[in-house]
Amino acid sequence: MTAHIVYEALDPDLPATLSPRVIGQVIRRAIGFEGILVSDDLCMKALRGDPGSLAVQSIAAGCDLVLHCNGVLADTAALLEECPMLDDRAAERLAATRARVLAARRALDPTLLLAERDAQLAAAA
Repeated sequence: MTAHIVYEALDPDLPATLSPRVIGQVIRRAIGFEGILVSDDLCMKALRGDPGSLAVQSIAAGCDLVLHCNGVLADTAALLEECPMLDDRAAERLAATRARVLAARRALDPTLLLAERDAQLAAAA
């Protein structure tokens, strides 16, 4: 997840969420992160602008997905009208992430979960 923070040494003009330099050169190249990159909430009032144009800028900067968390349906609809579709590279990263998650899945044992809960409750008492 990106942060809506300006890292002046990396990009003095744009917060990380909107910075192609931070996302492309630092997150993707220097760090080598190849997973799905999600923006922080575009409605948290940490960025200037309307959520739709912020979504466009975030995707253009290199985010794969954007968060819009205010719960107002009309605002979400307006954002979706402006927000670009998932591009091919982002779709590949999403598919790879889904495959890793599915491969790591394991069945839950309700008996073990109850025993763990009881042990935690007993330890807290």
